[in-house]
Amino acid sequence: MSDPFAAFNDLAGRVRDFPGKREPVNRKQKVEEPKHNEWDVAPRSYKVKGVATEFFTVGHLALAVNRSARTVRYWEREKILPPATFRAPKPNKGVLKQVGDRLYSRAQIEAVVKVAQEEGVLDGKAPKPSFTAKIQRAWLALQKGT
Repeated sequence: MSDPFAAFNDLAGRVRDFPGKREPVNRKQKVEEPKHNEWDVAPRSYKVKGVATEFFTVGHLALAVNRSARTVRYWEREKILPPATFRAPKPNKGVLKQVGDRLYSRAQIEAVVKVAQEEGVLDGKAPKPSFTAKIQRAWLALQKGT
């Protein structure tokens, strides 16, 4: 009995999982290593008691913990993260946005990153109650100045 696939023996060196000559667009996914400390690229600066202070938004915090900004807002809504200590000045335009953006200090984000690393949240694990408790203690310590 002859081989029904003999006509395709010249393709033995190449494995193609698509028809035709052109390779599919957007099939190859680029895998990049997350670049740490990219979250602090463009801080906002506001004066607090006359001193220029740098603040970071939800997007910065999300980058720091390898999550989306939507996830960070969800964590705050579900009391997994304490509410943002600072807010940007109230926006002048628009009816939809009644309050300013959530803002975090560098020390707050670094505390969240440290706890997230300890708890495995940076590796994709879901935050546990211990994650919340550790962050609350860390932020309280920052407020007291210890």
